[in-house]
Amino acid sequence: MRSEVQQPEREPYRQLPMKFRRAWKLRPPGSRRSREVARQVALAAAAVLAVPAGSTLGGAPAYASAQGADGATGAAARQASALPGIAGGTATTANRLRAGLVPQTPGPWVARTGFAEGLAAAVGVACSPGGSGLCAAVGTTTGGGGAVAVSTDAGATWSGATLAAPVSNDNLLGASCVTAADCVAVGSDPTGSSAAIVATTDGGGTWTPGTPPLGTSLDAVSCATASNCVVLGQTTGSSPEVATTSDAGLTWAHQPPPPGRAPLRSVSCATASDCAAVGADAAGTSGEALETTDGGATWTDATLPVGIEPLTSVSCASSSCVAVGSNPKSATAPTILTSTDGGRTWANATPPAGAGPLVTVSCATTRDCVAVGATTRGAPLAVSTTDGGASWASHGVAGSFGALTTVSCSSASDCVAAGLRYGSSGFSPLLVATTDGGTAWSRATPPSGTGWLTSVSCPNANDCVAVGINATALANLTNATNNPGGAAVITVTTDGGAT
Repeated sequence: MRSEVQQPEREPYRQLPMKFRRAWKLRPPGSRRSREVARQVALAAAAVLAVPAGSTLGGAPAYASAQGADGATGAAARQASALPGIAGGTATTANRLRAGLVPQTPGPWVARTGFAEGLAAAVGVACSPGGSGLCAAVGTTTGGGGAVAVSTDAGATWSGATLAAPVSNDNLLGASCVTAADCVAVGSDPTGSSAAIVATTDGGGTWTPGTPPLGTSLDAVSCATASNCVVLGQTTGSSPEVATTSDAGLTWAHQPPPPGRAPLRSVSCATASDCAAVGADAAGTSGEALETTDGGATWTDATLPVGIEPLTSVSCASSSCVAVGSNPKSATAPTILTSTDGGRTWANATPPAGAGPLVTVSCATTRDCVAVGATTRGAPLAVSTTDGGASWASHGVAGSFGALTTVSCSSASDCVAAGLRYGSSGFSPLLVATTDGGTAWSRATPPSGTGWLTSVSCPNANDCVAVGINATALANLTNATNNPGGAAVITVTTDGGAT
């Protein structure tokens, strides 16, 4: 932490887990113009958060206890609030806010209730693909424990799951659901010293703690089948943790990656045997990638181009994979990598002009992918490809300042993305959808009281679920208060969110 950052930023920073302190890349208050606010929010997300293939990106307000995305979201928003033109700055409203690039559509997004009482933040959500209807939203309670809300009808109704110790005392950060019966959720205890895994094989009726591997925290999970999953995290001393299961998450085996690797951030398993994982080196300045062809029993260093930025997200469809990343220490163009052999070798793709940090990517087919983040000027941005990543086009989304931080594509045409906007009244949720593969986006209206939608999952072209924190929690974060406050938000749509 730079010494020039003054109160009240310093005390919340001290409460962040150590992994977030090391990744705190934002500059001190007063060092950036207002147009950089959203770019830095996206950079913080890219630098800090694990972004699994299911597009989990956190925003838990209980940042003193949660071991996941809470720290980055809160830190970025608190730091951004002290920048010029945001809170007490000098930029005028006219300079920091222009009209949206697309019209706002009264979206059919509906708030849902009935989930675990006291849920302070829904950090991630995963829905099983197709029409099975199973969704799991994971996060933290007001007391710092883990919580899971379950829906068996694609988000129409929700109920809070009962979690047994030790998971009931842990923070859950990510989930993967692959059938109508099977989901796995991962996280850590509040101190970040012990990994947490919980799984269901009966559609969310019961959740059983798994035998954890050796890690101290787990951030990402990808399940290719009901039985086979891979998790990523870190061990004591910030070494990477990679573990696998072949019994639907009940028992786990530690699978050592090649020596000298830093903790990885994102994993995508296209099949039970083939997975790609990406991250950054220990210095946080260069990208790293591993691949496995035997279900995670052995991992091999992937062949990467020279000089790539840290990688934050990977998505694979069959043997075709796309990875994205950005360097939080610079304002250079983002990295986009493509692979046609399941992540064994990677090639550079040229980002569109003006593209800034890219946070996460979702590939619905071997040719169609959408990645989201912000432009170099801090405007929300989506980039898309229809040729497997050989070429990319950029698409303005809505408003002058903001960032998209999560995206889920259920088909080559249909995607939903969410993030934050900044306007004359401060931060507000941003929720957009496309039905043409990302060329045109419509902006929907989230339910009243929504703050930051930090994760979205679309099991099919009609049904999507977005989760996050409410406006009270977001206000506490952006106002640099030390009061987590607020509650979780779960909102759903049944027509793809585009009308």
